[in-house]
Amino acid sequence: MTDMLVRPMVIRNNGAEPDEVYPGTFGTNLAMLMDHYDQLAGGIQPVLDAFAKRVPVRLGATVEGLEVRDGKVTGLRVSEDGAPARTSDYDGVVLATPAYATAEIVRSARPALARRLSDVNYFPSTVVLVEYDRPVFGHDVRALAMDDGPCSNAGSYGMEERHIVRYTYSGREGRLTDLSPENIGRLTGEAEERLVTYLGAPRAERVNLLVKHWKAAYSGYLPHHAGFLAEVRESVAGVAGLELAGDYIQGVSIEACARTGRAAAGRLAAHLTSPSAPARAAV
Repeated sequence: MTDMLVRPMVIRNNGAEPDEVYPGTFGTNLAMLMDHYDQLAGGIQPVLDAFAKRVPVRLGATVEGLEVRDGKVTGLRVSEDGAPARTSDYDGVVLATPAYATAEIVRSARPALARRLSDVNYFPSTVVLVEYDRPVFGHDVRALAMDDGPCSNAGSYGMEERHIVRYTYSGREGRLTDLSPENIGRLTGEAEERLVTYLGAPRAERVNLLVKHWKAAYSGYLPHHAGFLAEVRESVAGVAGLELAGDYIQGVSIEACARTGRAAAGRLAAHLTSPSAPARAAV
């Protein structure tokens, strides 16, 4: 059961092996397994464009810390394009970032919270996108999970983009340190042979290849996750106008992250609309 059910779930969602994931967080994986999803017909870009039309978006900016006075958020220290950080005034802030990034932002204002957030485990991953000269997957099967080896899964990039295959390297054997073209080419060739063997995929020629590596790609949570969340909530409650969202709270899926963002925004809106609160907020 561990090999056939648990491992495919945790290696896909957490980039981890079953022995590396605390059983108390397994509910996040079950929630993702039982959730319902709609693929975006036009991809994610139209969503980002619509978001940018509704709120100001600052690209090339790094949030270096919180500004807190008398227990209340008063702004953020933001560096743009490598320039010295300047303070932007806000009455409320939602930090919708991974735990390790959130820890750095809150470190100067809430060092104890930063230390606790730094305890969250993250696991690396490498993704290789390959465009072929013909479709590799068919209409009936568009993904294959691997039960061993460095490549944990291979799947078509979209419902119709079956000539573009995404190879994901994660798990204990998939934590690549050699990202040289020779090694990536060898590993990709091994994964291609599996697609031919198990799916009867055609032997297609590579047209383009792109490699992306993340040192902290997947949240693996930490032991006693419920107690950790209670500690985080208690610490955040001590700073009026601060809320947290992210992949380390309810789960790593986009839907779970969106739920934490909606909840954080709701709490912040309630704070900002209270009789004594102003209303400038940042996400």
